[in-house]
Amino acid sequence: MAKVVRFTFRALSPSTLFPESYTIFGAICWGIKILFGEKDLKNLLERFKESPPFILSSPLFVSEKGLLFPKPILEGGWPEDQSLEDYTLRKKIKRVKFINEETFKAILDGKIKTEYELSRNISESIQNPYEEVNTVHAKINRITWTTTEGNLYNETIFYVSLPFSVFVVFFEDDLIDKVIASLKFTQIGGNRSTGMGVYKIEFEEYNGWLKEYINGKGKRFISLSPHFYDKAYNLEDSFFDIFPYMGVVDNYYEVIIPNIWKKRVLYIDKGSNIRIKEKRNIYGEFKEVLKDKGKSVYQYGYAFPVFARWEE
Repeated sequence: MAKVVRFTFRALSPSTLFPESYTIFGAICWGIKILFGEKDLKNLLERFKESPPFILSSPLFVSEKGLLFPKPILEGGWPEDQSLEDYTLRKKIKRVKFINEETFKAILDGKIKTEYELSRNISESIQNPYEEVNTVHAKINRITWTTTEGNLYNETIFYVSLPFSVFVVFFEDDLIDKVIASLKFTQIGGNRSTGMGVYKIEFEEYNGWLKEYINGKGKRFISLSPHFYDKAYNLEDSFFDIFPYMGVVDNYYEVIIPNIWKKRVLYIDKGSNIRIKEKRNIYGEFKEVLKDKGKSVYQYGYAFPVFARWEE
């Protein structure tokens, strides 16, 4: 049976981004390359192209009452003749980004199946667990090491007030120690030379309630990570959002490739509610997004499925 490890991150500094599963995966890759060598990294990437040895969730914030989950995308279910209360709740529910453990578990158990039902079962307002602050910087000439007159740019800085957890499902045990070492070693996000993206990380093997749903037998799941489309999906009976993404090659530790822009890709967003045609351990894809001078750059895009029980 697959082993689940829970990593809990506590921010020790601001960050230039809030990480997703693909950001965490990039940090793992850098850690393995620096700590264990390029050969180990190449072996890892080859395994991911064939059969991923592990998958990971995007961060789930940790509140005093437990985990906060991304709001699942559900069928509407709103009555045709909406009352003023219905209209007010419909506007309110669209602004909700996170739900608590109790509500998420009720969705997985089939007690809440529609957005209409969800709007009537959210009893508390969940505060945004991070603050975005826009800062202004002067551009620097890297040859003269002086500021370029009149050229300024804006940058968004994230101040994360709550710890967050990332769950990693290991289908093979041989990489657990390397992943732990890598995440403890690397920083996350940009501007690392100025102390950004530093986290204190704790880890433990996880056997809590969520593991039962990760190993569920149903034909519908909520993904806790953005991921790429899979042919096993029945899209006509799924509810999902998509977003385009064009990342930058991380050249902080080493300039691995001159071209810094990756190919634009299309992600299915976390919280998406997917009906599958066939049951597997892995959904999604590992894509080559840049190739230059014999070197390839890949983008992580596997789902982290948590299976609903109402269709077991």
